[in-house]
Amino acid sequence: MTPRSASSPTATTISPRLPGGHRPQRGDNNIDIGNGGVDGESNVIRLGNETHTATFIAGISGVTVSNGAAVVVDANGQLGTASIPPSGAYLQLPAGTSAPAGYTKLGTIKLRYKNSLGKGTAVLVDLYQKQ
Repeated sequence: MTPRSASSPTATTISPRLPGGHRPQRGDNNIDIGNGGVDGESNVIRLGNETHTATFIAGISGVTVSNGAAVVVDANGQLGTASIPPSGAYLQLPAGTSAPAGYTKLGTIKLRYKNSLGKGTAVLVDLYQKQ
């Protein structure tokens, strides 16, 4: 780790040295562990690289937070949050049923229900969104 001087307005960057002790120029306030980082990037945490196939982080599973948001991962491995619609924001009714006032129909979909033997039935339902 090579911290910047206390008088520097920029934050510490923590990153591994590449073979031969070379450290590429990067932005500020990054944490790169098992990753070479990206030149010019700032305020980014990078853990691992494309050779890693699983991630385990203790202290997350089973912990309940109030007013939290769902965490999703995009195709590039970037973490982010997804908004969860408030309870009652969507409504599913049998096709042809009238929705209560204040809901707009989004469309009709076919749901296929299967039992353990792979046999099942198809049901049409209308989806509505609260206005």
